Amino acid sequence: MSDKLTRAEAAVYRLLTLADRPDETVEVLFGKPFAAETGEWVCPCRIVGAGRDMCFRVFGADGVQALQLSFAVIDGAMAGEGWRLLWNGEAFGGFTAAAF
Repeated sequence: MSDKLTRAEAAVYRLLTLADRPDETVEVLFGKPFAAETGEWVCPCRIVGAGRDMCFRVFGADGVQALQLSFAVIDGAMAGEGWRLLWNGEAFGGFTAAAF
């Protein structure tokens, strides 16, 4: 895997739109968690768009925890940017918000 997670390498990704700039997208990518040499698990993730390119490696006790924590890291990074985001034309509350 490259230093910057690509769509081809990602396990899943989501395209979001900036509410105040509907022609501009923010791509969020989540890689497949993998076991690190330390015994911890790592989930690579990345945010690309709106003039930003942020890469993260989120650690957890197992792959599921690493993925869960990556949702919180991504939500925090996007909140820190102050973006109002849309997904399929609706307000996007984040990856950790209940969406049923």
